[in-house]
Amino acid sequence: MFSSNNKVLTAPETLRRASIGLWTLELPATDHPRLYADEMMNKLLGSRDDISPEDRYDGWVAGIYEESQQATVEYIERITKEGKGEVVYTWAHPTRGKLYIRCSGFKDESCNDGLRLYGYHQEVTAVKSEEEAATDRLRYKDSVLKAVTSSYMAAWVLDLKQDTIDLIRGADFVKKNDDISNLKPTALISYMIDKYVVDEDKEIMQVFKHWDELVTELSENGSIAREYRDINFGWCRILGLPVNTDENEDVDAVLLAVQRIESEKKVELKRQEQLEEALQEAKRASVAKTEFLSRMSHDIRTPMNGIMGMARIASENITDTVRVNDALDKIKSAGKQLENLINDVLDMSRLESGKTELSYEKFDFYTVFANQEEAVKVLAEENHVRLLGDHFNITHNLVLGSPLHLQRVILNILTNCIKYNRPGGTLEVWLDEESIDKTHSMYHFTMQDTGMGMSEEFLSRIFEPFAREHASAGTKYQGTGLGMAIVKEILNLMHGTIKIESKENEGSTFVVSIPFELCQEDGDIEKDDEDSTVSIEGMKILLVEDNPLNLEIATYVCESAGAIVDSAENGKVALSKFENAESGTWDVILMDVMMPEMDGLEATRRIRNSTKADAKTIPIFAMTANAFEEDKRKALDAGMNGHLAKPIEVDKLLKTLSEVLEMK
Repeated sequence: MFSSNNKVLTAPETLRRASIGLWTLELPATDHPRLYADEMMNKLLGSRDDISPEDRYDGWVAGIYEESQQATVEYIERITKEGKGEVVYTWAHPTRGKLYIRCSGFKDESCNDGLRLYGYHQEVTAVKSEEEAATDRLRYKDSVLKAVTSSYMAAWVLDLKQDTIDLIRGADFVKKNDDISNLKPTALISYMIDKYVVDEDKEIMQVFKHWDELVTELSENGSIAREYRDINFGWCRILGLPVNTDENEDVDAVLLAVQRIESEKKVELKRQEQLEEALQEAKRASVAKTEFLSRMSHDIRTPMNGIMGMARIASENITDTVRVNDALDKIKSAGKQLENLINDVLDMSRLESGKTELSYEKFDFYTVFANQEEAVKVLAEENHVRLLGDHFNITHNLVLGSPLHLQRVILNILTNCIKYNRPGGTLEVWLDEESIDKTHSMYHFTMQDTGMGMSEEFLSRIFEPFAREHASAGTKYQGTGLGMAIVKEILNLMHGTIKIESKENEGSTFVVSIPFELCQEDGDIEKDDEDSTVSIEGMKILLVEDNPLNLEIATYVCESAGAIVDSAENGKVALSKFENAESGTWDVILMDVMMPEMDGLEATRRIRNSTKADAKTIPIFAMTANAFEEDKRKALDAGMNGHLAKPIEVDKLLKTLSEVLEMK
C-alpha cells in the first residue's frame, strides 16, 4: 500500500517485479491536470513520491520527446473516445536518458468532473532497442543489396526451398505483356531463357534451368556468371550468388542479377579482332622473314660463290691474261650484287627505325636521270628490254631536296620494271610538273612497262618488307623483296605518294608524286669536271685502319697513285704518331671509325684539341663502312672534313685526295 496525495493505489508484487508502474491522470474541466503514481511509476518517471500531482504531470509532459508528442496526444484522444488505448513513446528520464515506454490506459466512466484516466507504464527500452537494431540491420542489408545491384538492370532473390521470387530491381526488364505473375522460379527462368536469349547462347544458359547444377556450381565456385545475347538488350551478363544456406550449409537462396554489357562487349570484341589481326600480321611477318632469310641465304651465297669461284679460276690461270681479266670482271659484278643486297637490308632497317635523314640541297632533275641512265641501259640490254625514251614536260628543272633519295626511288622502280619485264618488252618514262604555288611544284614520275604484271593479291601487300610475288629462291627474279618497301618509306619521308596499276601478263604503271621547293637561283649546278686530271703524286697520307685486308687495299690504291702511306692500327696509335711527329709530316689523315682501343671519332676530337700547329688544319676524312647520313653528321661533328664510304670507290677516293693536294 502507498499513499500519494490522498489517492490510495494497490501495487501487487508481480507488477513491481515486471517493472510496471500504475498511474491515474485527472484532467479537470477547470483546474490544472494532475498525475498520480505508485512507487514503481515514480521510479520510471524519475520523480519523487512527495511532489504534487500537478508538478508530476508537468514533468511527465515535458519529458515526452517531440517525435512522440503527436502519438501521445492521439493516444489520450483515443481513450477519451473509445474508453481505452495503448501507445509506445519515447521519454527523457532525468538520469538514464532516452527510454521507450509502453503506456496502456482506460477511461473512468464514473468521473463527473472532466476526465479521469488510469492505467500502467512499462519500460520496453531493451526490447525496442533490439527491434530498432534489427530494423537497422535489415535496412543496412537492404542498402548493401541495392548498392551491389545498382549497376544491374534486373535482380531477383530466388528461394529454392519455398520456390518463391523476390524482385529487388528491374520491373521494366520483363515486358508488360509477359504474364509471369503465377510462374514459379524454375518456370520463370526457363521462360526468360527460351523467349529472350538468342538461339546461339541458349546452351550456355541451361545451368540456370536446373537447380541441382546451379547449386553445385555455386557451392564449388562461390558464384556463377555467363555472358549471353538478349534479343532486346544485346550483350548481357548474368551473375548468380548464394545469399543463404540451410543448417547443412546447402544453398537455399540465390541472387540472380542481369547487367547490360553491350558497350563493354563491343570494345572487347573489337580488341579481340585487333589482337587477331595483330597475330595474323605477326604470323605473316614471321613467314615473310623466314622466306626472306631463305632467299637471302641463296642470294648472298650466289655472288659469294661467284667471287670465290672466279678468284680460284684466276689464280689457276694466272698466265692467261684474258681468262684472269674475265674472272676479275665477274668478281666485280658479283661484289656489286652482294653490296646491293646488303644495302637494301641496311636501308630498310634504317628507315623502319626512323634514323634516315633527308638532305636539303639544290639539284637538277636531268642530272638525277643522267646519273642512272647508264646503269638502266645496261640492265635493259641484259634483259632484252627496249627503252622508249624519257619524256620531260617540266618548267623548273632546278629544285631543293634530297637527290640521292629521289634517285633511289626512281632507280628501284625502273629496276623492277626491267627485271620483271619480258624479252622484247618495253619501258617508257614521263616526268610532269604541276604547280602548287609560286615556290613549290608537284612532280609526277610515270614509269610504264609491258612486263609480266602483278596479281591483285600481291598489289595489296607490295609495300610489305620482304614481299615478293615469286618467293621461291630458285626463281629467275632475284631480289630481297625490300625494294618497294624502301620506296614507300622514302616517299613517306618526302611527303610523296605512289600509285600502281597492273594487270598480269600485260604490264604495270607506276606513278610517283613528290612535292619539291623550286630553286629561286639561276644558273647551272656545279658538275664534276670529268676531264680534270687526278693526281696525288708525292702526297703524304696517314692511313688509320684496324682491318689488315682493308689496310692493304687502301694502301695499294694510294701508293699506286703515287702517294706515300704511313699506317696506324687504331685511333690510339694514330693519336700518338700525330702528337710525336713534326707538324706537316702528313698532308691528310684517312681515319676508320670503328676500331679497338680508341675509335676514329674520339681520335679526331683529340687531334683537333692538340697543341700541334697543324692540329686544326690537317684534313681528316672518315673512311668507314658506316655510311648513313647520321654517321656522316657524327664524323663532321667530331671535326672531320668529309666522309668516304666503304667499299671504297677508287675514283672518288683519288679525286677527294687530289682536291686536298691542290688546295695545299
